[in-house]
Amino acid sequence: MRLAWVAAWCALILAMAAPLPAHADGDEVAGAELRVAVLEFGNASSERELDSLGKGLQSMLTTDLTRASALSLVERARLRDLEGELELGRSGMIDGATAARIGKLAGATHLLGGTFTVHGASMRIDARLFAVETGRVLLAEEITGDKDAFFELEKALIRKLLRALGVKLAPAERTRVAQIHTADFEAFRRFSEGVDHFDDKRYQEAIAALEQATALDAEFDLARVTLGEYQRIAADIRTRAASIAASRVEVERLARDRQAQLDAAVVTRLFEIAERPGDDARIDRLTALMLLHRFYGDGYGTSHGRYIRFQHRQDTFAVDRMAAVILGRYVAEAQRAFPAVPLLPPPVRDELAPKEFAPEAKGAARLPDFDQAFAKARTRLTSLSARSEDQRRKALLGRILGLDRYLPDMLVDGRQELSLRELFLSKAAGLGIGERDQRDALLEMAHRYRNLGDHDRSTALLARVSRLTQDPRTLERIAAEVDLNRTLAELRRRTRLRRQLDEYLRAPGRWGDGTLRVDPALFQGRQPSAELLHELMEGREVRPMQSWYLADEPCSVFMGEYWLLTGERLDPRRSKSLRYYYTERMSDEDALVACGAGPRRDLDASFTLDFRPADDFWPRHASPRQNSSRSALALDPGRPEVGFVFGLRDLRRNYEEDPASGKSMILQPTRGLMVRVTADAVELVALGDPGPSEDLRRPRMTTRVLARERLAKAKPDTVRVRVRVRGRAVQVTVGRAKHRFTLPRELVGQTAGFIGFHLRGRGYAEIVNPTVRTADK
Repeated sequence: MRLAWVAAWCALILAMAAPLPAHADGDEVAGAELRVAVLEFGNASSERELDSLGKGLQSMLTTDLTRASALSLVERARLRDLEGELELGRSGMIDGATAARIGKLAGATHLLGGTFTVHGASMRIDARLFAVETGRVLLAEEITGDKDAFFELEKALIRKLLRALGVKLAPAERTRVAQIHTADFEAFRRFSEGVDHFDDKRYQEAIAALEQATALDAEFDLARVTLGEYQRIAADIRTRAASIAASRVEVERLARDRQAQLDAAVVTRLFEIAERPGDDARIDRLTALMLLHRFYGDGYGTSHGRYIRFQHRQDTFAVDRMAAVILGRYVAEAQRAFPAVPLLPPPVRDELAPKEFAPEAKGAARLPDFDQAFAKARTRLTSLSARSEDQRRKALLGRILGLDRYLPDMLVDGRQELSLRELFLSKAAGLGIGERDQRDALLEMAHRYRNLGDHDRSTALLARVSRLTQDPRTLERIAAEVDLNRTLAELRRRTRLRRQLDEYLRAPGRWGDGTLRVDPALFQGRQPSAELLHELMEGREVRPMQSWYLADEPCSVFMGEYWLLTGERLDPRRSKSLRYYYTERMSDEDALVACGAGPRRDLDASFTLDFRPADDFWPRHASPRQNSSRSALALDPGRPEVGFVFGLRDLRRNYEEDPASGKSMILQPTRGLMVRVTADAVELVALGDPGPSEDLRRPRMTTRVLARERLAKAKPDTVRVRVRVRGRAVQVTVGRAKHRFTLPRELVGQTAGFIGFHLRGRGYAEIVNPTVRTADK
């Protein structure tokens, strides 16, 4: 990823917001700062589906103007807020008075607004540049040309704007400003849709649109950088939302746990602090998150028996997920506070164990020492117990270099992990990282970029590594890896099977020690061969105890992993679909997948069920030597039962002594509720056995049908499913048919838990693009 535009955008966000004087006649005074606000352009044509192009044009113009050092730009987010406050529409038409008002509120000297019109194969841009102080129009321009040459229209407008502002570009600036973002109109349209969706907080749709833009034009850097930024922002938003939802459910659960009454009171207090709003409370939030991570994460393998007992009383899968959410929240907050605090939570000393927070006492829980202990923890976080500034610098650097130890515990996909590595290395550079550590970090990132298909960025990082070493063997290795990048880039340029090549190279475990041999014959022709489909299938396997993202939900498989595969994985730890295939030759076992960063209660979920095997599906049992192509396979025609599970809990429980029998038993086996779609009905089902039990889960889990409604006779191969759960009400939509169920009163308290999927029976089923939100009140 190229960081120049990101740096420019960050400069915009941090730019001064104080109003600056404009000039009544448009002439610039030496030394006066020019601060420009570019509004969204309005759609003056009748094609409403092109409305979003106004935001794409706004983004391109803003980006180009940032490349002129004489200008500063008002950030889009600030302008969007102002447009909302002033209740401006998307017409793009403003007068001098409105321009002056917006410009002064935004702290701008000049304001650019306008419209665009698309008619057939032609496109016109009408733009007006205002001097904010007077509202005078400094430039009124109409630029017309071919729609497919929209980039020429945008560059022509930029040139006229710079002349009207009296800005003279240096040669290097002129080259950067002249660079075309994309010459593909469809890529521009998808990019614009992505920006529009993101402004509307439809994050998944925004990211999908930007992915389409980058797929249409691999050189569209603005789309690629925007995609990376949106992915990071969306991940932060999801992390915070998951943290809030999970912590509320957790606090309620702890309140019912009498054995953990003292610990529950401490943890509840910490959760409350972790949700305090405002910048002034950031260090307190980080201190609370550091201590919560001790409860849920760092307790393993320590001498603090109380932490271990706290975790042992719970579902350890829920503990791990909560630890991951807390760690993600900490890192996101610490970025904004660094270097006042480390980027990773430091270890908590013995004196900060729960016994200090809440000493054993009879009667109600008491927290007499909480404030004192919390203050000690806060000091520990900010000082790292360092006696000198140099010691503190080394301690901060140590917490950065410890990222690899924490990554397995974090809920991140491949690109999110790479963004973290970039962030941590940039912070380490400011602390004076040693050459060896810097070289190792750069090499690791070079490999990761190559795995994700960004060969140019990988080669650039390898070049940086070469400047940090004089060792001949290391230099030979770097030269070989640069050659490999060149070979892979050339293969990608020649093949028609680019997506298959990208997925092949990104498969988990493909690279081993950093070397890879690729058979170019696999990527010849227009359609993937049986051998290539088999190779892709192996990269799509899901394994127990390993998390991956199904759309935006982190998931883990607990049963039936042999029957499960993901769909296409262009990120090694993310897929848009989950595929299930079961034949009578396989052992009789259910498949169970748990998803989510934490437990939920009221929810609104939707997904697509597809019972037609995908064109790129290849079953595990099929040999490519015995089957010449995908069409030659004889797949089982059965139709499995698919259940959307909610309130899923007790996925990893320890054996305990049963008070009644004295035997070692699972006192709380895995249980949940689910909406199950069968061949002819929709059912509300209770899943799992009541405790105690000798098994956590049976191969064929116990199911009890609570309610059932028949489906229409028509059984489409592809159907959209929506499940809304709120209180006792469960509303299900399958296709166009709506069904309403009411949970028995005794089960209302059991709706809080993880979500997931339960699959059973012969045949193929695919779950595509599941989305889960909090149910509306």
